[in-house]
Amino acid sequence: MGDKEDIELKRELMHRLRMCGHYIYFHTGDKAGQKRILMTLFKRGNMTQRDLQELMEIKSASLSEILVKIEAEGFIERMKSDEDKRRVEVRLTEAGRHEACGIEAENDRVAEQLFQGLTLEEKQQLFYLLDKLVEKWTKKGGDKR
Repeated sequence: MGDKEDIELKRELMHRLRMCGHYIYFHTGDKAGQKRILMTLFKRGNMTQRDLQELMEIKSASLSEILVKIEAEGFIERMKSDEDKRRVEVRLTEAGRHEACGIEAENDRVAEQLFQGLTLEEKQQLFYLLDKLVEKWTKKGGDKR
């Protein structure tokens, strides 16, 4: 493969990755930050706001803004820690657990649609290749998100 063909292939790959990103965002992107937080709490349980911030890799002010919205919808509760009043504990309400179950089911449905044209072996190969790219990008100081 010549240099020109290699460059064209790389451009096509970038285009296809953008198309994949667009599809995923279009089908799951509405309130993505809120959904990510709800799913994290659903899977990991209660945690401090600081731990959640570090895990989500977002700024404190951004997390606070999202948490205010989720709390207003009745999906989480924030309380001062009994052990250390400076720490804020975040936990799902019953409505939040119900919402997280719905998000999980929707994510499963979208994932099924996304990869329905691939065999198990092809999905594993795609996973390996994407993981290889992400690892390379993060070693260069890039961001996984």
